[in-house]
Amino acid sequence: MKKRILSPVLHWWRFCPALHTVSAVSLGVLCAFWIVRRHPKMVEWLLQHFVTPLQRGISGFCAHLPFSVAELTWVLLAVAVFAGLVWFGVGLFRAQDRWLLCYRAFAAAAAMILAIYAGFCLLWGVYYYGTSFEEKSGLKAQPVSAQQLYNATAYFIDGMNRTAQAVPRDANGCADFDTAVLLTASDSIYEKLTEEYPFLAAPVRRPKPVFVSRALSAFHFTGFFFPFTGEANINTDFPGALRPAVIAHEMAHQRAIAPEQEANFVGIQAAITSGNPIYAYSGYLQGYIYLANALLQADPDGWQQLMPTICAEANADLIANNTYWAKYSTPVSGTAQNVYDGFLKSYDQPLGRKSYGACIDLLCAYYFPENT
Repeated sequence: MKKRILSPVLHWWRFCPALHTVSAVSLGVLCAFWIVRRHPKMVEWLLQHFVTPLQRGISGFCAHLPFSVAELTWVLLAVAVFAGLVWFGVGLFRAQDRWLLCYRAFAAAAAMILAIYAGFCLLWGVYYYGTSFEEKSGLKAQPVSAQQLYNATAYFIDGMNRTAQAVPRDANGCADFDTAVLLTASDSIYEKLTEEYPFLAAPVRRPKPVFVSRALSAFHFTGFFFPFTGEANINTDFPGALRPAVIAHEMAHQRAIAPEQEANFVGIQAAITSGNPIYAYSGYLQGYIYLANALLQADPDGWQQLMPTICAEANADLIANNTYWAKYSTPVSGTAQNVYDGFLKSYDQPLGRKSYGACIDLLCAYYFPENT
């Protein structure tokens, strides 16, 4: 009986043993991930003794390179896929055994997809099941009242107005600064926040600009963390006012903060407490956007009262940001965001893309913990 079962498996295995071996190992890693993620102690052991040291070692090497290895990886992957399709197309006309060619092409595609997915789960997915920022910090997100939202929004508007004057601006009155200077300044923006939350300490890994930033904009992404290289990658095409906050957000991911609401809170706090007025302004602006959107839903009258208090400089940046992203509201960006929503939910993040806005719970818990 065993021979009958194994015989066809071994028959097909011999046609591309290397590809089947990659798929088998990847499936083994995925099975281990699905088992381990339900056991917090095993997750913490894996993170502390394997995943984090490995990732930081790789990121330390990549940090010495003047370009984004993540971006290069995506380009090489696209070239490999294109070359594979060409090879397959040409082979269909020349091969005598087309069924075997199709099988090998399928085996190659399956091996690549499984390897990438397994690597991602091992180097990043596992972080979603580790000890959260809330658990480490003791700061608990709670349902917030309309009054809390009003108070927090007013607080962030005040901070935004205070720091807006220190931001260099272009002829249209919009924030305008050198991205290279911002990236250099990012080396120290977590120093103050790390004093409050020592577990955020990590080796300095400067974020890198993405050369094809407009491609990111087309998919409505301002940046991304690439777990295979440990790099934080920044879109440098969208209006600059929010760019420092995005840098701080992606650096939060480098500090093992996986859930987006927690990374948003940590990034905003790092920017505000950085001691750099440009970062502080961007942090206040980012926090204001999330808080104001929530306040509009909870208390439209309160929202109307606060809008006139926003300074002209901040208004110019908000308008520029909305105008820019409106250009990229296309079916392509909508599909990309829906896929990303499903990706987040697949790691037990039930809010999906809405988790970004859920940072308001942490902001209110931090600045206005009592219902007033």
